Amino acid sequence: SGIETTTSIKVLEKSDFSMHFIDVDQGDATLIGCDGEWMLIDAGDNTKGTTVQLYLKKQNVSKLKYVIGTHPDADHIGGLDVIITKFDCENIFMPDKPSDSKEYKELLDAIDYKNYTVTMPHVGDTFSLGSASFIVLGPISQSESNNNNSIVLRVKYRDTSFLLSADAESEEEQEIVKSGAELKSNVYHAGHHGSKTSSGFEWLNKISPEYIVISCGKGNTYGHPHREVLDAFKEIGADIYR
Repeated sequence: SGIETTTSIKVLEKSDFSMHFIDVDQGDATLIGCDGEWMLIDAGDNTKGTTVQLYLKKQNVSKLKYVIGTHPDADHIGGLDVIITKFDCENIFMPDKPSDSKEYKELLDAIDYKNYTVTMPHVGDTFSLGSASFIVLGPISQSESNNNNSIVLRVKYRDTSFLLSADAESEEEQEIVKSGAELKSNVYHAGHHGSKTSSGFEWLNKISPEYIVISCGKGNTYGHPHREVLDAFKEIGADIYR
């Protein structure tokens, strides 16, 4: 617990799968690779675009099959304009809810500059990444809150599954639980940086993870991860990395 560095999880079998939780301080950026295909979920805030770009280069990424901006908050999409500009991006997924922030406008400008189009994936849609796959679990309905419009994914590689819920809070979590979707996952990327507004009891128990990764900044002003959430994570018996 308390690893102040990028966390990467590698599943080694005949094909090649890795998931990288990139250290972007208070924010999210997750790189997933399988059999030479890559996807990036978020890219930290406006100051982290180059950090993420260099990390991708170090992993020998030149093309991204999927780029996902989970929701338009600055600490998730701020660095994506750099990524869109610098890399060949095949599919760009974002929720159908605009924002009037400077970061969101810069991201749209980068997308326009590259003549890319944005897709809003539907709940239940499944996509392949090499021999891995991921299914879209949310958002089920549109919320006034950016957080509760987060694109939520479950990634599966052989017998290992990962649940990534961006900043989804208890309202979106509950909707997904009620949908009856399969949530059980080995690894849970903690919702909303370990905030007590996320990782509700029923949600966490349905996921029942062995490992939890919290993406948050050291000494952040929000107090993430919140003590009661860490207690819940410990109670479930998961190993915690942050």
